Amino acid sequence: MPLNPEIRTILDAIATGGGYELGTGTVLQDREAMAQLGGATQQAAVDLHRVEDFEIPGAAGPLPARGYWPSDTPGLPIVLFWHGGGWQMGDVDSVDRPVRAIADRAGVIVISTTHRLAPEHPYPAAVEDGFAALQWVSANAERLGGRADHVVIAGESSGGNVAGAVAVMARDAGGPPVAHQLLITPTVDADLTRPSCIAYGEDHLLTTKMMHLVWRRYLGPELSADLDAARYDRVPHRAALLRTSDLAGLAPATVIACECDPHHDENVAYAERLQQAGVPTRLADFPGLTHGALNLAGVVPAAREYADAVADLFAEATAQRTA
Repeated sequence: MPLNPEIRTILDAIATGGGYELGTGTVLQDREAMAQLGGATQQAAVDLHRVEDFEIPGAAGPLPARGYWPSDTPGLPIVLFWHGGGWQMGDVDSVDRPVRAIADRAGVIVISTTHRLAPEHPYPAAVEDGFAALQWVSANAERLGGRADHVVIAGESSGGNVAGAVAVMARDAGGPPVAHQLLITPTVDADLTRPSCIAYGEDHLLTTKMMHLVWRRYLGPELSADLDAARYDRVPHRAALLRTSDLAGLAPATVIACECDPHHDENVAYAERLQQAGVPTRLADFPGLTHGALNLAGVVPAAREYADAVADLFAEATAQRTA
C-alpha cells in the first residue's frame, strides 16, 4: 500500500518549503527544528484531571518528568514513557499532546520523562537513565496513585529503544517488575540496509541519512567504527536490541510498526524474535503510515485514527495485567 496521500502532501510541502532539514546542521539546530515541527500538526491538547511537572532521579542526576492523571481513581496502571528524537532531540514537551491523549483514552497514569541526550552523553547514558526511571516509578508507584506491579514501559522511536533496553535490564537485574513493554516504531538495529530502509529512506520524514547520523551521535566515535564497517553484531546489544542473543523471559510486548517507515522491517523482525523466544508478543502493523505519524494526528484523519488505535493498545496492554 502506498503512503497515505494526505501525509504525502504534507511531506512534499515540507520538502519544497525551503525550511531547515534535520541532519544538515548542528545538533542544536536539529533540536530546535524538532521542537517546532510537532506543535503545528499534533492533535489538540486534551484536558486531564491532573498534570504535574517534577523531577525524578536519573543515573547521573535529576531528570525532568511530567505526570498525567486521567482521574483520581486509585490503583490505575502506570505507563512510563520515553519520547523519541534519535536519543539527541525531544523532551517531555515534544510528546505532551500525544501522551495526554494516551492517558485520557486508555485511562492510565502516564509518567513521561527524558534521558541525557547524545552526543554530549552517548550510549549507555540513555538506557542507564531509563532504568533509573523505572526504579523510581516502581518505588513510588503507590504515591503516584498506581501499583508497582502494574507498570508498563513504553516509548516511540528511540524512546521505544530505551523502553526495550530497560525491559532487558530489568530482566537481568531481577526487577523491578515490568507488566508490559509497548514499543512504538522502535529503533532496534543499526543495520540500515534492509528493504524498508531502501524503499522509505528518502522523502518519508525520517531518512536513512538522518538515521546514520543519530546512530553515530548516540554511539560516539569509538563505537561508531563498527557501524561504519558494517560490523552490526558488535554494536552494543542494549542499543541494537535486535542483536540481543537471549530475549527469553522479557515482559510481554506490543510492537507497533508503520508500513512506510524505514524502521518497518527491523520492527517486524524484533517482534518475531520476541515470539521465537517465548515472549507473548503482539505485532500491530499499520498500512500507509510513515515514521512519526503520531505527530500528524491533528491534520491527517488516518494519523488520528492511528493515534486512537495506539491508545487502545495501551488500554489492552494494561487491562491484560489488571484483569
